[in-house]
Amino acid sequence: MKRFFALLILVLSLNSCGDGVQFNNPSFQGIKDGQLFWKATGYSIEIDDTTGFLTFVGSSSAGVLTLRVPSASVGTYVLGNVPSMEAAFTDNNSLEFSTNNIGGRGPFNFSDGEIVIEEIDLAKNTFTGTFRFNAYNAEGLESVNFMEGIFYRLPLSSGSIPSNVVTCIDVQAETSQALQSFQDADPSNPIEYTTACNAYRAALQRQRTYCGDIDNTIQDRIDSLGNCTP
Repeated sequence: MKRFFALLILVLSLNSCGDGVQFNNPSFQGIKDGQLFWKATGYSIEIDDTTGFLTFVGSSSAGVLTLRVPSASVGTYVLGNVPSMEAAFTDNNSLEFSTNNIGGRGPFNFSDGEIVIEEIDLAKNTFTGTFRFNAYNAEGLESVNFMEGIFYRLPLSSGSIPSNVVTCIDVQAETSQALQSFQDADPSNPIEYTTACNAYRAALQRQRTYCGDIDNTIQDRIDSLGNCTP
């Protein structure tokens, strides 16, 4: 919360000067490509009642911005490494950019960023936080940048906040248990070993979905399991 209130003071300061990001209640806005003030004139916030995934969609005359995270939970979601955490923008020429795409102009051109959910008001079902990102088109030759992004008290449009929200900490605990079972499995018993190995692989994949995998450590562990035969 301290971080958000510091951002609020900064935004209000910018607004008093007549430039930069403007602050309203509720609001979904940011600075596009370092100079263009983007503000959603329409928005929707949806929770998939099957998966619990949370999606923010904002639209304006400049295009449509979409933010996706795997959990309706306060926290920081790092972009550019797993499909479940994504920022995407479609401009008014129907050109699509996504943090799931990789830049093609050099070794240091990559999508990145973060979505930070600072506060969830459970009484009013509203979400407050910040975002920033770099994203590329499918060919990796064009990019879009958003900074100083804010979503403030955006109300839930459809779906509901799960009574038991799955978080990164939850799935990390599941992975630890699955790893212990895999280590205890008897390699001389193919059925036992394969079952434990596949359960550990599924837990790792679930951890990757909810925690991200910015350095591909989790994917490397998945690959090292091979076909799960002793």
